[in-house]
Amino acid sequence: MLVCIKNSTTLAIEKFIANPVRLQVNDQRHRSFSQIVLMGDNFVAPDGGAIFLQDLFVDGRIEEDCALAALDSRRHGESIPPATFDSPRPNLLSLPSLSAMSTLNRSPPRLSPPSLTSSPDALFETCITLSCNPSEAECKWRSGRNGWMKALAQRSSNPLTGVHLPPAGVNGFLVAPFVNDRMASYQMTSAPVNVPLSAGVAYFCFYEYFATDGMRLAFCIDKAGHNCFYSRSDISIGDHIQDNRRWNFKCVQLPSGSYEVSVLAENRGTNQGDIGFVPVRVARDPSGTDAVC
Repeated sequence: MLVCIKNSTTLAIEKFIANPVRLQVNDQRHRSFSQIVLMGDNFVAPDGGAIFLQDLFVDGRIEEDCALAALDSRRHGESIPPATFDSPRPNLLSLPSLSAMSTLNRSPPRLSPPSLTSSPDALFETCITLSCNPSEAECKWRSGRNGWMKALAQRSSNPLTGVHLPPAGVNGFLVAPFVNDRMASYQMTSAPVNVPLSAGVAYFCFYEYFATDGMRLAFCIDKAGHNCFYSRSDISIGDHIQDNRRWNFKCVQLPSGSYEVSVLAENRGTNQGDIGFVPVRVARDPSGTDAVC
């Protein structure tokens, strides 16, 4: 059994693995990115042979992902004043059942021209506040100590549960990366929004990438994550299992009233992976075609 470090040269560490073993594979002579390659050979016995690998762990310090940037332009890991999340909690609202509030599409529908039912539109400012292109600087969301990260390019992540590319036609995306046991949650909060009863029903449309069992994505009007108008914690199974590994376009009904929207990502299990999110627009219909802005 060979454990190799592959970069400009190849360093081979020969090890017969019959019991749990720990190997130090970092090569101080090469500071470039490397690949760990496991090779097995010499299967020459008449009866054949087999090598079984189980429970592979990489333990070490993960450097800052160069493909990620802090949502609010702070450096990843830089602390913020505690007052950022000490604003008065909005009044709790009575929210309808979650099961009837979302519609799933793999790609967004064609947009209709913005409706002119009221002038000025009472929902227009709410739409501008919640809509955000992560590749642009003016994004009206703020992050806390463990804030969502902004990915502006292709990035490397877990091949099964990671987010590697933005949705088609989008230049960037927001990501909550869970790559170790020390990070359990991410949160970001919008500026105050208002959805008056007189404006009728409004829907918040977004892209979602959710491929890891044991995680949770929630949109809430309280920072504790209890009073939520959208919450997902299960991955698709059966015939829809491939839906987990692609961006999906959804719209969920916004509650009436004045509040701030908190987007919460949590890892309640032991699996590692990413949650991807792109806020798109506010619409007047559950398919997202009647855009407000």
